[in-house]
Amino acid sequence: MAFALFHHPAPLLLRRGRAVTAVAIALLLAGCASGPPADIELTSEEWSVMSAEQQAAVEDGVVTEREYTAGYEAYVSCLGQAGFELEELGRPGGFYEFGIPEEAVDAGADETCYLLHYNEVDSVWQREHPRDDEDVKVILRQCLEAEGLDTEGTQDELTARIVASDLGFIGCMEEFG
Repeated sequence: MAFALFHHPAPLLLRRGRAVTAVAIALLLAGCASGPPADIELTSEEWSVMSAEQQAAVEDGVVTEREYTAGYEAYVSCLGQAGFELEELGRPGGFYEFGIPEEAVDAGADETCYLLHYNEVDSVWQREHPRDDEDVKVILRQCLEAEGLDTEGTQDELTARIVASDLGFIGCMEEFG
């Protein structure tokens, strides 16, 4: 089974191009759903795609440890029910990290489950807990240096540079970790 995408630590970079599908899913699931609270920066369509549990977790603008874990577990369970298993890589630096089977992406199960159970919970959690794990930064810098790329910056900047250059986060972690 091939694993091609890696959500963390930059899920927003991997999720931006999926707005059209998100809207289509929203229209299917929306029904008579209400919109998000006024202080949440989501469209009614984005809000309506989310499970009631995810909505409850983010509606106050804060995600607790319990809500973050519950959202992740619901996402993993949803993929499992669709017949797919993540490559779970642990939680270094406080963030769930995982590889997604290409087949789950191709079938649309990854996107459906992620939007339904985890997308906003994950985004809010990451905003609340800026990532800066020195051990991970050392690995990222080694990977970038091996490719002759700039090794300065925060962990998010280093990760974004790896994603932009198609080096592959998982490959870097496996080779230098």
